[in-house]
Amino acid sequence: MLELKNINTYYGEFHAIRDISFKVNQGDFFLVVGPNGHGKSTLLKTICGLLRTASGQIVFNTAEITRAATDKIVEMGLVYVAEERHLFPQMTVLDNLKLGAYNTNARAKEQESLEYVFHLFPQLSEFKNRYAATLSGGEARMLTLGRGIMSCAKLLAIDEPSFGLAPILRNEVFDKINEINSSGMTVLLVEQNVNQVVDFADRICLIEDGCIVFDGPREEALLNEHLKDVFLGGSYR
Repeated sequence: MLELKNINTYYGEFHAIRDISFKVNQGDFFLVVGPNGHGKSTLLKTICGLLRTASGQIVFNTAEITRAATDKIVEMGLVYVAEERHLFPQMTVLDNLKLGAYNTNARAKEQESLEYVFHLFPQLSEFKNRYAATLSGGEARMLTLGRGIMSCAKLLAIDEPSFGLAPILRNEVFDKINEINSSGMTVLLVEQNVNQVVDFADRICLIEDGCIVFDGPREEALLNEHLKDVFLGGSYR
């Protein structure tokens, strides 16, 4: 579904992403982990067209998107959900959701997508006429996920959804992301709280200094001593 081939991305002269290659298959829950500042968010932004790769190739559903415009990438079904929520605080929950359905494909399925979002996040249905500014951190995070779904996404690329949330809210958000994936949507997730989400993952990719250190099935990842010690706290020994 998504394939990266020798991707290199720079911030100015800083080489942030170094020869990264991997595949995400249809229906996967693909988890990207690694230390802060080592390229994970840069990777997602490169995939989704917010940053341009200096070299390499990105293919989504057999179409090359390496130089595609961001709006075209979204219309194809590859949707980025940022760590920063980027909500419109003085607009209602419903209007924020409808903004996700701006592309042609999404507009045709707006009502169907809205019903699914309200099924997935009943709180958003209850609060649909409230201003986004009044939402709690967990509710705002659910709104950003719902807006991504409204874009008629085939693959959600989600960046640090648990950032700034209390542990109990993190679990709720992760459970919802797993439910989204279980419905058939492919998920590419960057996350620091690995222990809370690792059991959902089909594959795990570890990035350090902009390079892939490990990429493999969850079962192999849980046997990797470096990943266990640094990112799983030794809890899967």
